[in-house]
Amino acid sequence: MSRRVISFMWSRLTGTLSTSPAGAMDHFRNKVVSYFYDEEIGNFCYGGGNPMRPHRVRLTHTLVDGYGLTDKLKISRPRPQDEDQIAMFHADEYVDFLNNVTPDNQEEYLTQLRRFNLGPAGEADCPVFDGLFEYCQ
Repeated sequence: MSRRVISFMWSRLTGTLSTSPAGAMDHFRNKVVSYFYDEEIGNFCYGGGNPMRPHRVRLTHTLVDGYGLTDKLKISRPRPQDEDQIAMFHADEYVDFLNNVTPDNQEEYLTQLRRFNLGPAGEADCPVFDGLFEYCQ
């Protein structure tokens, strides 16, 4: 990926489409861009049919770092949140669901699976997988 492509991507994401890559980069010269990354996220197996693979997360981070973008970003590592902290932003029913559903018992949660837009691996964009709650923390 060239600097020109990265500049174009940045400008498209922020709505500052510039005709020159340098113009797009100038826009960010005095901006702080936060990048949240935790190497632990690549340790989860998202299920057989899901396109998200741990190596993709690591590869993306390697590319961001390889192109020198980590030097220009404020890198933050998300802190795990407990159930009470998560419940400050999500309904108790949703938190309970995330904490209790597993690939082995998901048939018991069909109504919640539909309501919360989750499902079996290979059938849903957001599959139920072992460690789902820990992932969401």
